[in-house]
Amino acid sequence: FISEGKVNLTAINILSPLLTEENHEELLRRAAFKSKRDVERMRAEYAPMPDVPDMIRNLPTPTCAGASSPCNALSSPELEQTHVVRCSDVNILYSPPENPARRDAISPLSEQRVKFQFTGSEELRNKIERAKQLLRHKYPAAKLEDIVDEALNVLLEKKDPEKKIERKAMRNAPRVRPQKSDHQHARYIPQRVKDLVWQRDQGRCQYVAPDGKRCDARGFLQFDHVRPFAKGGSSNDPMNIRLLCHAHNQLAMKAVFGDQKRYP
Repeated sequence: FISEGKVNLTAINILSPLLTEENHEELLRRAAFKSKRDVERMRAEYAPMPDVPDMIRNLPTPTCAGASSPCNALSSPELEQTHVVRCSDVNILYSPPENPARRDAISPLSEQRVKFQFTGSEELRNKIERAKQLLRHKYPAAKLEDIVDEALNVLLEKKDPEKKIERKAMRNAPRVRPQKSDHQHARYIPQRVKDLVWQRDQGRCQYVAPDGKRCDARGFLQFDHVRPFAKGGSSNDPMNIRLLCHAHNQLAMKAVFGDQKRYP
């Protein structure tokens, strides 16, 4: 296969842990003229690996051997020119790897699962944490996969030309809207009211404990009727709507309706 130019050494290296006397011809035949990505998918198909756990961690600051503080030489302009520089902290030479590994990586774990790896800024980390808070209703486990998938769906919905074509087709298609009863309409909290309440409550749970301490939860928030809708409370009045975290929303309902499993 190699001599005929059907399989390159990179593919052989990827598949080598799987090759046996019994299967090597079949695997190499399947790998013929395949790209590196396709061969990696083959390997994942034959030897699937479990999902990797979510992890966000700070990268260590590079230091020279024997130095107690970060090495200034790593940022020296001479590094790009000579690739060998003298560190001011200790009398040694620093040489970067000839072929440094790429930080970004996407590699298949199995037929349907893929591992993503990249390095980002502290600002990106803060955005991810904020997204987790905002999406706690939908994704209580706050997995990075769900958060990133949701963000990309929003991005593609706004920027992808194909999505724009789909939306245009949907707008032009005839639609029959279901009739809502007055009861359903009255219970619905209008978006303008939600926006006012969110700004007023500063995106934070409004529960105040008997000792005067306010809940500091910013995730898993729900819009709650101060006077319950079942007891005549309005959904259109911002003063009757507040933000509560899930736990304190349940506590508020129990205070009004008791320990019933279902509330009106």
